[in-house]
Amino acid sequence: MDKYIKFLKDQKVTAVYTTGTNGEGPSLTVDERKAVLELWIERAKGKFVIIAQTGGCNQREAIELSKHAGQVGVDAFACMVPSFFKAKTEEAVVQFLEPIAAAAPNTPFYYYDINFLTGVYLNTRKILELGKSRIPNLRGAKFSCPEMSGLFDSTLADDNMQIMCGSDMFLAMLALGVEVPVVYGHYSKLFNQLQKAFKQGDMKTARKIQAIFSSLSDINTKYGGGIGVIKAITKCFGVNLGQPRLPELPFPDNQLEDLKTDLKNLGVFDELL
Repeated sequence: MDKYIKFLKDQKVTAVYTTGTNGEGPSLTVDERKAVLELWIERAKGKFVIIAQTGGCNQREAIELSKHAGQVGVDAFACMVPSFFKAKTEEAVVQFLEPIAAAAPNTPFYYYDINFLTGVYLNTRKILELGKSRIPNLRGAKFSCPEMSGLFDSTLADDNMQIMCGSDMFLAMLALGVEVPVVYGHYSKLFNQLQKAFKQGDMKTARKIQAIFSSLSDINTKYGGGIGVIKAITKCFGVNLGQPRLPELPFPDNQLEDLKTDLKNLGVFDELL
């Protein structure tokens, strides 16, 4: 854990999003999720902004996890919606979120929209507009959907709402006025370089770095995608995060050198020096 924290600090990471998608939150038990969050608080409080993802398919468990998150002192928490019995309207989403957010009323709360995994394709902007008068601690959304039009639309909900972007189209994100990415820890420094170039008006460099991100996405797809690939890439950077939990499969050991070669050929390790 301490090695991973040092790695993230070296990559200029400023915040961590725990028990989310890549943290495999939905695959953990309630007690495991509490233990993971408590470990982050114990080891990393004050080093990063700590955001806990408390959602899943069970509202009561999400309420319990949110109450716990508030008690242990997270900086913020977020919640995805169920992926089995799906909300069919924005109103249903808000009703689902209300008691979850209320479980930690003094902690900033974010709606976590990741439609390609939940299967819930609703309007984030409308959810924020409906929720802002009913969820006092609602501060915005983590938008991890691939639709850039939806990302932009969500920014129009309220000037006081913060939108975090979980897509890897970072140059488009910045052009749309969204400044908070949710990026794999091993690529954080690379994003910082892109953001610096964008702010300086150096679009040639910004486009070059965005092309690297696009190629990284292609590499992910080449090896089958999923949590196993993400953990294998992190391993190529010298940090072993263990194996994913089923039904996600571990990355084959006999492909690890090929993966590392692909990353090296892309210049990723050079870019991150």
